[in-house]
Amino acid sequence: MNTSRKKILLLEDDNFDVVVLTRALKAARIEAELVVASDGQDAVEQFLRLADQDADSQLPNVGILDINVPVLSGFEVCEYLKNKDALRSVPIVFFSGSSSTEDKHRALAAGGEAFFDKNDGADELLVHVRDLLETAA
Repeated sequence: MNTSRKKILLLEDDNFDVVVLTRALKAARIEAELVVASDGQDAVEQFLRLADQDADSQLPNVGILDINVPVLSGFEVCEYLKNKDALRSVPIVFFSGSSSTEDKHRALAAGGEAFFDKNDGADELLVHVRDLLETAA
């Protein structure tokens, strides 16, 4: 098993956005396994499942969260992760269609380390994700 392969967990409920981001990651030559969760509860469960698996498993190196998703919002998912010892170290980046300053501040207050507006495209997000993956242990 290749435990050194990088892993990204993407919380996104819009299939079109998943396809666009998947293509953007590939075009940017960011080599990482992409795990997709379509709602906040699924994202939490996937993080917990990865944290509970044996030593051959690994937590995602980066979490990319949309804000407005079903069940639990991206804010709630981030707050949950940052309150769990086993998950706290995973860097969380928000990628949302919201351009609200309030949403940006709330994302950072929840424990996110960066916020990118989907309306501005994915270029800055990709640079940030690449940096996080390159510095990941």
